[in-house]
Amino acid sequence: MKKAITTLFLIFTLNSIFAQIEKDIYELNPMENLLTKDVKEILDSNLTDKKVVFLGEAEHHIGSDFLAKTQFVKYLVLEKGYKDIAFEGDFFRLYFEHDKINLYSFWSRSLQCEELFEFLKEHNVTIWGFDNQMGSGYTWDNFTKN
Repeated sequence: MKKAITTLFLIFTLNSIFAQIEKDIYELNPMENLLTKDVKEILDSNLTDKKVVFLGEAEHHIGSDFLAKTQFVKYLVLEKGYKDIAFEGDFFRLYFEHDKINLYSFWSRSLQCEELFEFLKEHNVTIWGFDNQMGSGYTWDNFTKN
């Protein structure tokens, strides 16, 4: 009996969680028409009074994700006024040196990210990191003295 009640509870709980999540899931258009007026309206309503926006990617090596992220970053900078971007990068090194070379090469050297980094530079968007990389050469050599 306990297993049946636990199973029913789990099913109803998951169902309500997924119902909540589904209301905030929107299908995106192809890259050529990614940020339509309708998509921007949805974004605008979800960004009201928000200071931080997280943009993920399916995996770090998928170029189409990088291209889509570039479009979202442009929207956030040009239309919403954001001036900082944080990557999964060495937070200590990027605190002192806000340079794309301090990011993993799958971003810093990616052809699909060239436009993103040119845009960030052109619009004075500061690059930050939020990953603890105490084993990185820079952090290893400079953490204690800085």
